[in-house]
Amino acid sequence: MHTPSTLSSLEKFLHGKVMHGVIIGLVLLNGLLLGLLTDSEIAASHGILLQNIDNGIITVFVIELLIRFAATKERFFKRGWNIFDTIIIGTSVGALWLNFQSLEIIRVMLLFRIVEFSPDMRRVIDAIKRAALGIVNTGLLLAIIFYIFSVSATYLYGKTAPDTFGNIGTSLFTLFRLMTFDNLGDIMNPIMKVYPYSGLFFLVFLALTAFSVLNLLIGVVVQAMQDATDAVEKAEEKKKETK
Repeated sequence: MHTPSTLSSLEKFLHGKVMHGVIIGLVLLNGLLLGLLTDSEIAASHGILLQNIDNGIITVFVIELLIRFAATKERFFKRGWNIFDTIIIGTSVGALWLNFQSLEIIRVMLLFRIVEFSPDMRRVIDAIKRAALGIVNTGLLLAIIFYIFSVSATYLYGKTAPDTFGNIGTSLFTLFRLMTFDNLGDIMNPIMKVYPYSGLFFLVFLALTAFSVLNLLIGVVVQAMQDATDAVEKAEEKKKETK
């Protein structure tokens, strides 16, 4: 039976710099091995060795996860990263036992564990969570603009340029290419030869998407990043005040 002092020592060990360094190293090695195994020549000559090393790393992750659970018990599932680790490691073990190669690709997601040990990366994730609603709303606005212009472009230019605006699907893809400035001339020039004022249509679309909505999206993320940084700084100040 584990005593409270033993469990406390285990928890301190798991959150220590040495253990963090070991886990990060194993996570990076696991990702490297999965990348090497995608090469058919390397897989043919060293596949068994690399697979055994990879299986050993998964075993270490399972042991570390069990120790973490024993040390924290009821607090274990209150932490999001613990749930993430349980799902990914559990799926990896299931893929090994059942020999489901399609599930093995999930193991590459273990690279996200690096975020768990990096305060700066966690701050970025926190900023993304804070910006989620703004991103969704901006995405909906962008989708509405795309739909309006794709329908309009299909009606206006579908017969002239069926390859690019023949239907709503191709129009959506073409407008996306326009927003990313992919071969603007190849898309616009054939239409502008027939409809000289069509350039105004595309200019308005680019102004609304590439120059307005996308910049708005960047602004939402930047503001969320600033809010996350401020929250961390306030939390650190409170810790200093309580000491």
